[in-house]
Amino acid sequence: MNTNSFTLSNVSLLSTVSLGDHLFPNLDSFSINNCPLCLRVSIGVLSCNVAIVSATLSNLENLRELSIGISSFQKMSSLTLENVPKLEASGLKFNDALLANNNLKLYLDVTSDLAKELVSKNSKINLSVRSIDQIVNASSPIYVNSLEWGEEFKSEFFNQVSWNCLLYLQSLVIHNSACNTVTSFRLSEMKYLKYITVGRSAFVAKNAKEFYLSKLPSLQKVQIDYSSFSSFASVVIKGWLFL
Repeated sequence: MNTNSFTLSNVSLLSTVSLGDHLFPNLDSFSINNCPLCLRVSIGVLSCNVAIVSATLSNLENLRELSIGISSFQKMSSLTLENVPKLEASGLKFNDALLANNNLKLYLDVTSDLAKELVSKNSKINLSVRSIDQIVNASSPIYVNSLEWGEEFKSEFFNQVSWNCLLYLQSLVIHNSACNTVTSFRLSEMKYLKYITVGRSAFVAKNAKEFYLSKLPSLQKVQIDYSSFSSFASVVIKGWLFL
């Protein structure tokens, strides 16, 4: 089949979605939404396995299982789960190849029990932030292990991020030309943070103050591309071990 998109929505009495093997080799988008009684979504083997697929499941208030068979969705770029309050980590039945795909980003409610369960168990899933609103001025724990700050995130929100709530953050990526009005970059006491990557021409505000990293016991790599932090008065990187 040469289908490019699959959409299933607003089927009020639907309880199960079961798609077989070898379906939709050229799919680039997949969505199921507004099916309040849906309990289970199952995808067979070797389906949706050629094109890069963006998949969204939303407003499935009773969903308890999402199953994706072997060699299906192998090139999936993103999976968004929105308003699926009864779905637990044990209900995500993915094949190992999909879980090992470093390019797959999972988006969901970053304060949910599902997010907490996935991240706290060091799942291979790359749990990311799609909306800056999820992490600005937050008062409760935020369960993500990856954060990418692109140009679409306004610079003035950077210092409003509740960094102390990002309990399990492992990777922070600042894209090219981002944070161009930010005058300080300060991270401290983030137990799991391993990688910090800053692209080119980021943090270029004039008369900027400091780039400061401290008490990051898991830090393995700091990469800064050219022309970034060009006007910062000081750069400080301090190690510290949790005993």
